[in-house]
Amino acid sequence: IQKLVQHSRQVSAQLVQGIDYLLKKNQVTVFNGRAQLIAKEKIEVTDAQGNSQALSAPHIILATGAKARHVPQLPVDGTYVWSYKEALVPEQLPKTLLVVGSGAIGSEFASLYQDLGCQVTLIDLAKQILPTEDA
Repeated sequence: IQKLVQHSRQVSAQLVQGIDYLLKKNQVTVFNGRAQLIAKEKIEVTDAQGNSQALSAPHIILATGAKARHVPQLPVDGTYVWSYKEALVPEQLPKTLLVVGSGAIGSEFASLYQDLGCQVTLIDLAKQILPTEDA
């Protein structure tokens, strides 16, 4: 599993570098931080140091990424209860795994860990797995 994790991190880093290269090559300006729509065609971006900058453009793309939801009754401890972050870089494979949530992230991890030989149970309150996809 360590070799698999190492390989996945290398591939991820390579993809990030490739995207950065393409953005620079195509003269795309990237602003990292928290953005808030403040008016039509205007946003305010606050960076990690707390510096704010107002920007305007006729078209705005807010690329927010994906974030898994947390279940308050199952606080992440990194040992027995993982978030997707821990699931991406396990130190060893568990024999059994309960995946809570059958959306895209949960279903992908359930499939991966099953393929790696773990006994996986996938649960959700939804009537079907991948509830935002066609039945």
